[in-house]
Amino acid sequence: MDELPMTRARLYVLISSFENDIRENLRKYVIDDLGEEVALGSFYSSCVSKADSDRAGTQNLLSNFLDLREAYDLMNTHRGRLPSDLATETRELTTNLDRLVAIRNRVMHSRPLAQGDGDAALSLLNQFRTGYWNELRRTMAQLHADPEWEPAILTPADQSKTLHNLPLADYDDTGLIGRSKEVSEIVALLKRGREPVITITGEGGIGKTALALEVAYRLVDDQELPFEAVLWTSLKYEKLTAFGVKQISGAARDIVGAVQPAGSLLEAGFSGSIEDLAELLSGFKVLLVLDNLETISGDEFRSLYDALPDDVTYLITSRIGVGEYERRYSLEALSDIDSLQLFNQFVRSRRISGLDRLNKEVRIKVVQALRHSPLAIKWFALAVEAGNDPVSLIRRQDDLLEFCVRSVYDDLSRPAREVLVALDVLARPLTSDELVVLLDRPVDEVSLGVQELIRGSLVRRQSASSEDEFLFQIVLTETATQFLGRRIKPDQKLQRQLEVRDREFREVQEKRASDMAVRSLAPVVVRQRSEADAPTCTLLRQALLLTRKGEDRETIYERIDLARRMNPDFWEVDRVEGFIRDSFGELAAATASYERAYATAKGEDRAVVAHFFAGHLARKVRDVNRAVEYAREAHDELDSAETSAALGSYLIWSHKFDEGTSLLESAIPRSTGRSRVIAVSALAEGWRRYAESVGGEDHNPLRQFQLASKGFGIGMAAIESGIVDERLRATATDCAVVAVKGAVQSGRAGIRVPGLVDHLTRLDTTSVRLVGSRSWPSLVQTVRQLAVTRGAPIAAKRLLERIDELTGEGVDSSPPVSSSETLVGEIVNVSERFGFIRHPKFPENVFFHAGSVISQDGIRSLKGGNLVRFSVEIVDRGPRAKNVHLAEYS
Repeated sequence: MDELPMTRARLYVLISSFENDIRENLRKYVIDDLGEEVALGSFYSSCVSKADSDRAGTQNLLSNFLDLREAYDLMNTHRGRLPSDLATETRELTTNLDRLVAIRNRVMHSRPLAQGDGDAALSLLNQFRTGYWNELRRTMAQLHADPEWEPAILTPADQSKTLHNLPLADYDDTGLIGRSKEVSEIVALLKRGREPVITITGEGGIGKTALALEVAYRLVDDQELPFEAVLWTSLKYEKLTAFGVKQISGAARDIVGAVQPAGSLLEAGFSGSIEDLAELLSGFKVLLVLDNLETISGDEFRSLYDALPDDVTYLITSRIGVGEYERRYSLEALSDIDSLQLFNQFVRSRRISGLDRLNKEVRIKVVQALRHSPLAIKWFALAVEAGNDPVSLIRRQDDLLEFCVRSVYDDLSRPAREVLVALDVLARPLTSDELVVLLDRPVDEVSLGVQELIRGSLVRRQSASSEDEFLFQIVLTETATQFLGRRIKPDQKLQRQLEVRDREFREVQEKRASDMAVRSLAPVVVRQRSEADAPTCTLLRQALLLTRKGEDRETIYERIDLARRMNPDFWEVDRVEGFIRDSFGELAAATASYERAYATAKGEDRAVVAHFFAGHLARKVRDVNRAVEYAREAHDELDSAETSAALGSYLIWSHKFDEGTSLLESAIPRSTGRSRVIAVSALAEGWRRYAESVGGEDHNPLRQFQLASKGFGIGMAAIESGIVDERLRATATDCAVVAVKGAVQSGRAGIRVPGLVDHLTRLDTTSVRLVGSRSWPSLVQTVRQLAVTRGAPIAAKRLLERIDELTGEGVDSSPPVSSSETLVGEIVNVSERFGFIRHPKFPENVFFHAGSVISQDGIRSLKGGNLVRFSVEIVDRGPRAKNVHLAEYS
């Protein structure tokens, strides 16, 4: 039990299970006999009030609104109704509740954990040993079985009466050790209110921020409500980690930027000035906590102090203070005892191998060498945990930024250093396979070098995967990049070799890719006229990939500009720039780029430009007629599935339906993967547009039904074949809506609709596939209209009943808890061992295991898009499907 690691999330589920067991015991032995009003006694009214305010309405028992202390007190009140062993246990362990309730409140209310909270909770709860604590025992077993389990929890809404924006504490591992006296003194100073500015001063890493945060939380929870609002803001723009100083993304660099988080708490989207903040704070008694104020000048704080109302009190952390306004509170290093305790807590909570075997005398020497600094102790523990040598860490801590890279770099093996040089010299991400070729080293040797660098936090892996490939690249960390650029001169011989091999490798790869995909129209495929274009093509491809990843425009356009300087007359530079500017919504600039590319390119290259230019004109500029001209030129030259699908779509948009649908039909057999899904969706969408045109312009509702029904059939056939695509699902639903509308209009006009019953029957059997799509509400409405239309077939009423069942109209729409209820759902995805089923009663989908499939071939008989019948059981981790088998009509 002592070695069981406890994080906030693990404590949350452990205490929650204990609370649930208490409520279950109350229900079983007390409430079922006495009824809620009698059983709850004095707590009845408050529970009713809480239930009335429970907007989510997720709880149906009043006892679920009891606090931990209230629920346990009721068990004591009704001990006579409990089984004797449970009654005895309840009475004898009542003294545990004071400590346990305090821990529970810190965990559940997102308050900083105190030292020893995890151990205390485990020890207290482990004393409940009778057989009435089933959920607690299960949770204990899970915690022991999986020490790495970190359950996902929902952070409850803050119930404090004081408005605040305090961040979560980062010292949950240990609690705030050795600062209880300081916390009490600063809280008292702030509540007394004689000094408007209290500044916690001290050297870097001494614990000023942690102390200020603990003080702020104490004031938020103070029953005397000394402040109406506690606003936190920080000017800290870098943080120390086990491997060096890291920049904090988006950090404020001046006092104007720092006031934004404070203002945002009072006014959503606040982006005003100090004067605007002063207006917001007027009439409020506010504590403004300013962390790391040494990063700005005293004059900046003076302007803030002069502008804000007199009712504002300031709590500041700073290494140097802010001058004449403040009362300083100097924070000293931890004592020997507290430093040792902090070190021991880190080692124990994080189970750091090696440090856990140090004796007390050695540990004392370590914390003394770290100057009793909380940040230094934390850094040392985390750095050792990351694989650094403890002795070297102690000896080389004078220049921490230099040390965090230098100490790792100096111990690198030859293969690791060569990988590092390659990444630095070539200045771009590389795959492991690329490193093997460029370094001309064995695969195992390069792999070991990469692993060593990852352990030392000098490189990281980043995903470069696309829809049709699985790819990871190795990239330098920012700290390593700065260190190498400022401190290390690469081996000149190796650098020259890398540059030559890189140029040769890229030229070969580009030519091979061009040969293999000469007719590919994927945006990231950059064509080259000759080997001389290879460097330019690399830059352009990088720019396209960065756009896909959402990188900033400046970085992307730097690559475009460099490519233009390298190869100013290359049409692909303008074509790629046009595509990227289109992605960013810069439509006029994109049009100009495409026109330059079109004017420069010749032959097949011009057709490629025309294809992309047409897409830009049709989708963004909305100039469909001009788009058709360029798309037709591209298709005449390239005659590919992509050009056929694109031209077909644009023709349909310009109401040339027959030619458009014909082109789309011809594109589908030649398409694969995502391109096929797009083509099928476009064809189904084309029939829908055709149907709407016929119904609206020609007033022919019967023809409208026939065309839209055809589009619906195409979409559903693709879905039933295993394609799981939300756009296709939405398109199929749109077609169904338009078809039913045509049937309604035909019925009202007294026109018989051949095939209507078959269409409605298919909608009935597959309607579960359409629930949740964007046009589902419209489908529901139109089916209702059809069901009440004179002469409507009985199939319309059956379909309406099915829709009502799926949407919960007139029936209980809550998830079933009885395994006797059979549902029909759609397979979302399936693997060899498990899968997920889509059903409207379960927004998160339903998990099923291979053993739950009823079929001679087992789970292999299922694929995405299948309709299946299943029943549901509710287990600890949520709903699980069982008795899964193919529906008769799937």
